[in-house]
Amino acid sequence: MYIWELVHEGVMIHGSLAVHHLSIVVLWQLTLGYYGSRHWITPVELKAITDSGFGQLLCAGLEQPTFIALLLHRFGASLETKSRAFEIAWVSFAITKSLAFLYTVVALVVNWSTAPMGWNVVMITMCCGITLTQVQSTKVLRQLSKRMQSQWLSSSASSLRNSVQMMAVP
Repeated sequence: MYIWELVHEGVMIHGSLAVHHLSIVVLWQLTLGYYGSRHWITPVELKAITDSGFGQLLCAGLEQPTFIALLLHRFGASLETKSRAFEIAWVSFAITKSLAFLYTVVALVVNWSTAPMGWNVVMITMCCGITLTQVQSTKVLRQLSKRMQSQWLSSSASSLRNSVQMMAVP
């Protein structure tokens, strides 16, 4: 789903969303592909790695409201439906990403001496980068929600005026 979202019909998504998505893919690959397959990683180190990576990966899986809103937008749902979907999406995105950041920082502090130093440096770097892109992505989702809500309300008001005018004409 992440890769599909990066490029849809040959159009690249907004830069901050692309960085966010690619960072999660890299984090997933580092956690499982690299550290999970090294013979020199002890079980305690692997637990520390998975503990600190868990929050970001879990919250990446909880982005379903955002994916649903984007699907509704791309496949032509009504303005009302899209407006409500994007409102739910930006609020849930902000909440889950805030919790992911908090969880990751706490897990890093708790597991600092147990995890490999390279992992700690990568997580701090990614946490800073991911957090900045998540703030930007939340703002973009909120702006989309407000724009669609405004368009929907304007369209509804126009339809209501037309209905009233038609009823007034004898």
